[in-house]
Amino acid sequence: MKQILVIGLILVSIIGCSSTPEQKYSEPIKDRSCKSGNCVNGYGTKEYGDKHIYSGSFSDSQRDGEGTYTFPSGISYRGKWSKGNLTGVCERRENANEAWKRGMCKHENKNLSFTDQEEKRKLLKKKALELNQSIQSM
Repeated sequence: MKQILVIGLILVSIIGCSSTPEQKYSEPIKDRSCKSGNCVNGYGTKEYGDKHIYSGSFSDSQRDGEGTYTFPSGISYRGKWSKGNLTGVCERRENANEAWKRGMCKHENKNLSFTDQEEKRKLLKKKALELNQSIQSM
């Protein structure tokens, strides 16, 4: 009788201690900063701290593909993003009422710099003219 009681207690303890399987989600958990669309792998609009907004393509929850990033000041950058960074040919505008200016962007250490191609071209042309005048005056 004691053997049956011991076996019964062992079975109860094994069954009672069995773990439940992990809960699996078929869809990613909604990111509260994602305001619309799919901010994981797709197209969406995401708000970063202090009202910085990105609208565009995402891959693995990073800005990746065509998109526009707008700062609270109204300054916007648009172009092709890769792994969260905008580097290469891009466009910039000071506010929503201004035309886009084409240029080059460089995104390093969370700093985004812009070189206006038209301004750069004018500066190079001015330097070339000055150099030409210096050579002619020799």
